[in-house]
Amino acid sequence: MRPPLRTDAPAPGKRSKPADEERAQFPRGEEVRQRILAASIEEFADHGYKGASTRGIASRADVNIAALNYYFGGKPKLYRASVDYIVDWTNQLLEPIAAEARAALQREDLSPQEARRVLASYLGNLSGFFLGAHGEGWRPSWSILLARTEFEPPEGDPWTFSSTLGILMLPFGGLTARALGRPPEDEECRAIALGMLAQVLFFRVKPSGEMPGMGWEHVDETRKALMQGVLVRSCLATIDAFAAVGSPAPSPGRGGSSAA
Repeated sequence: MRPPLRTDAPAPGKRSKPADEERAQFPRGEEVRQRILAASIEEFADHGYKGASTRGIASRADVNIAALNYYFGGKPKLYRASVDYIVDWTNQLLEPIAAEARAALQREDLSPQEARRVLASYLGNLSGFFLGAHGEGWRPSWSILLARTEFEPPEGDPWTFSSTLGILMLPFGGLTARALGRPPEDEECRAIALGMLAQVLFFRVKPSGEMPGMGWEHVDETRKALMQGVLVRSCLATIDAFAAVGSPAPSPGRGGSSAA
C-alpha cells in the first residue's frame, strides 16, 4: 500500500527544458523519484532539516543534485514531500480503524451504552496500532522524522499532523458526546476526547522499541495487550466520571453568557 506523493514542485511537463533532454537526463522517472524520497527520509531523520544536505541526499540516492531539483524543486519541498509521504501512509492505516466508529455515529438510534462500547473498541484498535509497528513496511527512520517535525515543521505547514488529527478526533469527539448524552458540538466533550487521544499517543513505541519508564526493552504481544487494556479502562473511567457528575453549568465558551 503506497500512498500518492504530494509535492508543490511543478510537474515535469511544465518545465522549460525540452522534454527529450529531460528524459535523457532522468530516464527512470518514478523509480528515481522513489529512491530520492527514501534517501531524503533517511537523511532528514538522521540530521534534521537544518543539518541535512542535498549533497547527502543525492549521495544516498545515487543521483546528482540536479535530479533533486527536477523531481522535488529543492530542499524545502523535498522535506515536505518526505513528511507528507509518511503522514499519508499513516492516514491510510488509520482510516479503516476510524471508519467503524464513524459509521456508528451515523446511527440516530446509537444509545450512550452502545456509544461507550464502540468507543472501547476504537480505543483498543487505535492503541494497538500505536503500540505496534504501524504495519508492514514501517521503518524506524519514519518515526524519527515525524518526531523531528514537531520542532522543525515543513515550511508553510506549522501543523503537520492536521489531517491525521482530523481522522482521529471525529470518532473520539463524537463518541464521547454520544456516550455522555450531549450534542456533538459540546466543547467539554471535545476536550475530554483530546485528553483520551493524548493518553493513547503517549504510548507510541519509540524507534528503538523501548518504553524506559516501564523498564521494557521491547513490547511483545503480552505487554501490548496489557497496555491496551489499561488505556481502554482508563479512558472509559474518564467517561464514567463525567457521566456521574453530569453536564457543567453553561459558560461563555459553551454557549452560555458571562453576563451577571
